[in-house]
This record gives sequence, structure tokens and C-alpha cells, in this order.
Amino acid sequence: LSASFWSRPFKLAVSLMAVGTVVFSGSLYLLVFLNLPVMGAITPLGGVMQIAGWIVAAVAARVSRK
Repeated sequence: LSASFWSRPFKLAVSLMAVGTVVFSGSLYLLVFLNLPVMGAITPLGGVMQIAGWIVAAVAARVSRK
């Protein structure tokens, strides 16, 4: 993976993980502290972004090995 550190797929993976973490955690904080129940519907989107980031990172690592 270090061979493709600055590659476009790796940057995409990092972005997906970062945004996914902010959306996931942020929506939970808003749900609890501000009592906004609609945020419960947004939380899974952050999780999906994190999973997508891991998949992109795995594919980028696999492709860079070839």
C-alpha cells in the first residue's frame, strides 16, 4: 500500500474514511446531545462510507502489487 500512497485511489480511500467517521460520529453526537432523531437515519451512511473506504484501500493495495 505504501507504493500507492499518493495515488488517486488511496486519496479516495482516505477521504471516504475521514468523511465517514465525521458523518457517523457527528450524527451520533447530534442525535444524543441535541435530541435530533432524524440523525439516526444518517448514521448508517457514515458507516457505509467507512466500509467503502476500506474496500477502495484494499483494491488499491491489491492493484499496486501487480
